[in-house]
Amino acid sequence: MHHKKNRGFTLVELLVVIAIVGILVSLLLPAIQASRESARRSQCIHNMQQLILAVNSYEMAHEEYPSGVVDTSGPIQNVPAGYHVGWIVRILPYMELRAHYRALDLSVGVYDPKNNSVRQMVIGGIICPSYSGNTAPFSCYAACHHDIEAPIDADNHGVFFLNSHVTYDDLLDGAGYTLFLGEMIPHPKSDLGWMSGTPATLRNTGSPLNAKLPANIIPEDYNFYEPEQPWVEPVVDGYWDPDVGEYWDEEEMPPVSDAKEQDQDGVVPRRLRGGDPANPLFVGGFGSCHLDGAVMAMGDGSVRYMEEGVAQAILQRLAHREDGKLVSDADW
Repeated sequence: MHHKKNRGFTLVELLVVIAIVGILVSLLLPAIQASRESARRSQCIHNMQQLILAVNSYEMAHEEYPSGVVDTSGPIQNVPAGYHVGWIVRILPYMELRAHYRALDLSVGVYDPKNNSVRQMVIGGIICPSYSGNTAPFSCYAACHHDIEAPIDADNHGVFFLNSHVTYDDLLDGAGYTLFLGEMIPHPKSDLGWMSGTPATLRNTGSPLNAKLPANIIPEDYNFYEPEQPWVEPVVDGYWDPDVGEYWDEEEMPPVSDAKEQDQDGVVPRRLRGGDPANPLFVGGFGSCHLDGAVMAMGDGSVRYMEEGVAQAILQRLAHREDGKLVSDADW
């Protein structure tokens, strides 16, 4: 009688199986990451849809769009001084945040201690799911105040600017061809929060979408928030890498997958932001933490994912509410 011998796996066979499994997992990871980013982008689009709906609901109730920022005079500087009540404050009741709005004292400015409790609240609906920085009371969505890089003032060409009272009839180019809202990347060290009508919630099309420019280095001891805004944590000054959601020091070389993304010094520049303390009148452009574009909203309530390759001239035409220049749908 012959007994059947049980034969196990050899070490070599086990190593081969493990290697194959490792290869399959590595092949699946990009697909998993792409799927997660797609889900985050969908949530970001939903956030923007809720915001533009609230803006248009405000217009229906008041027969004008909310002012980009309210203050006694301009131009607006990115410093925590002044009234600076921004457009997001005005639409709170239309975002189902009536309690937040009622808790505000609008007889004083947004930086007044009376408004600290509300100002320091994090609102999830205005933070992009792809933003990987520290969660804080700021917004990843901004309204368009101008078509070129210029200070926020009463003579801007957008819909949301200093003490603006733009109505639907003022959109001479048509609501569907007027840019209202877009994504922005907050600066965690100089962002003045979602209540502030500064570069924290207003941007322009004076730079290409997702523009990548050298960082404006902020002095190590510069902090807008002390002592009223303790949520801000120190960050490394240098360059913002949107793919990993981190800052890199000037002397460091962040990992990059594409050599084309490097500048002449071998450093990946951060995306354009406002809030440069050396130039408080600088506003900045639109940009996102997504890979190749940003979510934008038009005046008619339509929301689209705009590729970052869109011509800047097209963006500027969309940002100007009454320039009379035609824009083809195929261009954007």
